[in-house]
Amino acid sequence: MKSNEPKAFFVGESQQAHLLLKPLVEQCTIIGHIGDSAACAHYGIMNQRAIEFAITQTFAEGVNLQKDTAFYENRNLGRILNNWNDEKLKLHS
Repeated sequence: MKSNEPKAFFVGESQQAHLLLKPLVEQCTIIGHIGDSAACAHYGIMNQRAIEFAITQTFAEGVNLQKDTAFYENRNLGRILNNWNDEKLKLHS
């Protein structure tokens, strides 16, 4: 993760704890209150990671498809992903 990308901070306690922590961390992160128990924050983080893993799996399957069906070589796939990543970063600059 790049240093300029927002990071998520989950508060899984009372609304009062959320309001207490919000001014301390909102300058450097996105903060969200997701329940009245620490288990709620844990559940939120598990969901976030599941989405990230699904995206990673999608990339892996796409690369495998290109390799197996279009007969791309590993070095060409690396170049494709680097070019895509560079373009994506330019769009967000």
